[in-house]
Amino acid sequence: MMLLTILSLFMHFSPAAVEDYRQVFGRDYQAAVMYVIEHREWLVSGLKGYGQDPAVLVPAVFPELVRYSLLRDRMETGGLMVFYVNLGRDYANFSIGRFQMKPAFVERLESAVTEAGQGADWLMSIPAYPAEDARAVRSARVSRLRSDEWQLRYLACFSHLVGARFGARLAEMGIEDRIRFVSTAYNRGFQAEYGEIVEWQGRRYFPHGPGSCLPQYNYADIAVDFYRRSWKEMMED
Repeated sequence: MMLLTILSLFMHFSPAAVEDYRQVFGRDYQAAVMYVIEHREWLVSGLKGYGQDPAVLVPAVFPELVRYSLLRDRMETGGLMVFYVNLGRDYANFSIGRFQMKPAFVERLESAVTEAGQGADWLMSIPAYPAEDARAVRSARVSRLRSDEWQLRYLACFSHLVGARFGARLAEMGIEDRIRFVSTAYNRGFQAEYGEIVEWQGRRYFPHGPGSCLPQYNYADIAVDFYRRSWKEMMED
């Protein structure tokens, strides 16, 4: 009886040990891996150019690459253009692009940069929007979100802000713990408190989000599993 209890607890708290995400997500997982392989040089050089760590950040957004679907992305981008641009994020806040960013996420990044009033040159040189009209600004923001280059830039901005808040604690972590924390911050929200992010690391809300009755998995586990299976070796090549 005691053995069964221990095994049950192990199965509950160690999903990465019993779940093969390559089989769980099938073609979507393979497509995500191929994207990383094909764009590895760009991902690494781009993030390093922004002064950020690709060893952590690529695994951190890998679950989003798994979730990405070109057909759905086109549909959601169309919805954003109609509803978000005209009415704002309260009416439409879909995830779009390879890294599945939402307009509200980018709005918070932009506000945080403005409020910080300091940072690396690249961070402060994000071009201003071409007009003060709210609708024109939202339209320009969606256009940026449709660009892989802009998504990478926003990812680097996210990393910079997380480092500014939690840099001392991140420096004490090993690489896998940093991936786990940063990936959870990306999934949960970079403005969340440290304790909330740590607690959220154990949640199984991927890929459908809280409240879904469909099978769910742990975001951070997928990120770390990709690092172990593939990205660590890619970074060493």
